[in-house]
Amino acid sequence: MSKLTKREIVLCILLSAVISLTVFQNYKAKQSDKLIIKNEETKAEEVTIDSESQNFNEDEFISEDSVEKEPEDPKEVIVDICGAVVNPGVVKLFEGDRIIDAVNKVGGLTEKADLKRINLARKLQDGEKIIVPEVGEETIETDLFKKNNNIEHENIKHNGKININNADKTQLMELNGIGEVLAERIIKYRNDNNGFKNIEDIKNVSGIGVKKFESIKNYIDVR
Repeated sequence: MSKLTKREIVLCILLSAVISLTVFQNYKAKQSDKLIIKNEETKAEEVTIDSESQNFNEDEFISEDSVEKEPEDPKEVIVDICGAVVNPGVVKLFEGDRIIDAVNKVGGLTEKADLKRINLARKLQDGEKIIVPEVGEETIETDLFKKNNNIEHENIKHNGKININNADKTQLMELNGIGEVLAERIIKYRNDNNGFKNIEDIKNVSGIGVKKFESIKNYIDVR
């Protein structure tokens, strides 16, 4: 084999260098392409994740805040209304309705209805009975009032005398010489001393001396 000349050696070295440089550049380009692809894939994954997260939040927002709740149906109340109304009977209304609503439900009031003895603005209660009284009509409530009033009157007056342990200011002022101030003093004294033990105790009230006591002693009692 013949020896290579110096020129041929230089050419070989240059050729080797060119080949090596070309191979290196190709390798570097491939690596760069892989990095770009990898970065693009990473970005695509991030975009997908953000998109899914946004969709989830939007769904959650819609489900919790945007969907209107259906209003609950009002509770029913059933009442029995009678008396001075056009068509008395059992009617169905709703919680929060008032007596006037029940009256309208049965056709309204008659001409004989006593509006002074019924509160049309009162709210209804389930299962109650409403009696609309007529003018001059006696009711259980009226009889009970009269009975209680008579009992109270008997407690205040006995044999024509005023019970100074029960009488109010107006009734005490019926006594001769007892004005508003003295009546208030009598009430204060009996409240502070658990009542009068006998009629003579009234002389302990400031302003009631022997002379005034003599003028009222036949008209008072402590029974």
